[in-house]
Amino acid sequence: MGNLIYPIVFSVIVGVFGLTFHYGGMILLILIILFLLYLLFAFFANIIKYTFKKQLLNKKHFVFPLTIIFLLIIFYVMLVFSLQQPTPSLDTKQNLSERLNYLVKTDQKDRSSLYFIFNPNRDRLRINYVYHMIESKKSLNAEDKYNAAIILQHGNSAKDFQTAFKLSKAAYDEGLQKAEWLSKATYDRWQISKGKPQKYNTQTNIEF
Repeated sequence: MGNLIYPIVFSVIVGVFGLTFHYGGMILLILIILFLLYLLFAFFANIIKYTFKKQLLNKKHFVFPLTIIFLLIIFYVMLVFSLQQPTPSLDTKQNLSERLNYLVKTDQKDRSSLYFIFNPNRDRLRINYVYHMIESKKSLNAEDKYNAAIILQHGNSAKDFQTAFKLSKAAYDEGLQKAEWLSKATYDRWQISKGKPQKYNTQTNIEF
């Protein structure tokens, strides 16, 4: 038990970091994968060693990473359960700008934790919420358009990307400088979704 203090302390420190910092969830998942790969390597090394020398690896080569993986998974589950619901509640008293800020906040948290990979439906809920806001014909300022475009760029249809482009382009035209890159990125995504080449070369195979 005494030897387990080291993987336990390590896991707790990393776990607290994962719960506290923006990209902590991503780091938790990366470490879980790395230790799983280590276990796989140790397993095959054990087979090879036993085949040629009739000896087995020290059990700590398995107990330590298993302990770390178990604890890191617990911390990641805790992180997932701490995530806010993807859209504001129906009885919210937030104004339009505050609701869009809320959507962006949960969107970015899903991405920093990589939870959007496991539950993509949260993206669709946010996208549908934005479309409902747009269809309500309420006035959007430049920041609102930019935030709406952030949500829509994570869609999966040409309509999502086209709408995101129009909103981010409008925000940039209204003087919001930070919307420039988003307008180019959403334009490229829109073109790719139609089977056309990119114009600004903003897209890679790995997208958040």
